[in-house]
Amino acid sequence: MDTKQYSALVDVFMHVPDPRKRKGQRHHWTILLSLIAAAMASACRTPAAMARFIREQHDELLAALPPTVVSLPHESTLRRALAALDVQAFERELGDFLAPPPAKSAPVDDAAPPSATPVPADDAAPQPLQGLALDGKAIRGVGRDGHPCHLVSLVEHGSATVLGQVAVAHKRDERSAVPELLKERDLSNKLISLDALHTLRPTARLIRSQGGHFLMIVKKNQAALYEYLDLLFRLPAHPADHEVWDRVGPISEKGHGRLETRSLRCGNAHIEDVDWPSVQQVVRRECERIILKTGKRTSTVSYALTSLRPEQAGAADIEAFWRGHWTIENQLHYIRDVSFGEDAGHAAQGATAQVLAALRNGLVFLFRREGWTSIPDALAHYGASVVRAFSLIGLTPDRNVNT
Repeated sequence: MDTKQYSALVDVFMHVPDPRKRKGQRHHWTILLSLIAAAMASACRTPAAMARFIREQHDELLAALPPTVVSLPHESTLRRALAALDVQAFERELGDFLAPPPAKSAPVDDAAPPSATPVPADDAAPQPLQGLALDGKAIRGVGRDGHPCHLVSLVEHGSATVLGQVAVAHKRDERSAVPELLKERDLSNKLISLDALHTLRPTARLIRSQGGHFLMIVKKNQAALYEYLDLLFRLPAHPADHEVWDRVGPISEKGHGRLETRSLRCGNAHIEDVDWPSVQQVVRRECERIILKTGKRTSTVSYALTSLRPEQAGAADIEAFWRGHWTIENQLHYIRDVSFGEDAGHAAQGATAQVLAALRNGLVFLFRREGWTSIPDALAHYGASVVRAFSLIGLTPDRNVNT
């Protein structure tokens, strides 16, 4: 899948098609989208709040915008723009902006020994396996009003950069959106982590067919597979060349008022009996959490399947990928809900809910690129200055938005 390289968010806006008819247009399309993004970067959560921001910052906005801008839009104009925007085109262009530059490496031969995977090109260093989390999120506010919006995203472990996001079709569940999300995507040197809802054979085949690896969590929603894996890990290990076991832990971490202890065991013994495409190792993970204030203990046991061979990833590597999967919840979905008020929003006309979610993804990326570790602090910083907010998205008075 070919990607463009954009340097600023405003470049994305310039390449999103304007859905409006020419007659009666008063505001440039790129300026409209830039005003919406600047308002969101200034902690405005709803179209009404964005319109208030534009009214209250009227003079400062005109001074900071290109001199060709002589008037500013009202709330009704903002709402129409959000509702009519081609959200598929916007997500595609935004994905190009957020995507890291392509790495220079030769294609991976999965059958080659570990020392030859991957082969660097142009004297570049071998690229490490990049973890990507795939998961869905419903926007509850619009859903409660009878306008369901459920989005499935592909997010980098660690950075929480959103590489792609698609909407789930009406009356379908989020699993149906995965083929569209991964369509034509090069997954070489990528490990896709998925929670138990997405542990499906067709998804495993799709990921492998596009050059990627998978780590699929198995819980009791797949009762037969869960019970088999549970039995498998209770069997005594039989040392043999084709049976490799590894383990890590217990690992203890304290934070957020709790003590968490984890251990993980993985191996390839008896995988020939696991009815799953491309599986190379089975995994058992135990986790105990203690609430320090109350002393309450909870213990969970989860299993997983991965297409990584033992020589490609041991227990410590798999544990790191497993932990990395929760980036999507802790560093993206939580921030969109708490700092941006996503689930409290009710603007649902047309594509509005998905467009606003995509803009939140883009702003979180920009905040982190600028070095902010606290999203509330970033919102306060850019909300204090129109010039700062426009600079964040790359819009300056001398910027030609007509190209």
